[in-house]
Amino acid sequence: MNKDEQPKYSFLLFVASGEANSLLAEQNLRRLIDDHLAGHSDLQVIDVFQEVDSAINHNILVTPCLIVRRPLPQVMLVGNLSDKKQVLTALRLSAGGPSEP
Repeated sequence: MNKDEQPKYSFLLFVASGEANSLLAEQNLRRLIDDHLAGHSDLQVIDVFQEVDSAINHNILVTPCLIVRRPLPQVMLVGNLSDKKQVLTALRLSAGGPSEP
């Protein structure tokens, strides 16, 4: 599958504003999107302090927490997303996956 045929990814990233791990998770995810999913994803960052109901509705107990809504199956990752290999594997983008030429 080439990059043009890559599935569209949809992310919800729940963060606690101003917290170091939340800031790092957002930076790491944006870098990953730029490197592997440019033009093939949408990202919504949700501050649990500002949108408590959304956090409750999505069963968020800790931050940072990433929910990969698409492609299915839905995946939830907790932490600052600094282990690139594990994150790529969870997103089904590991070596030889859809993002590789």
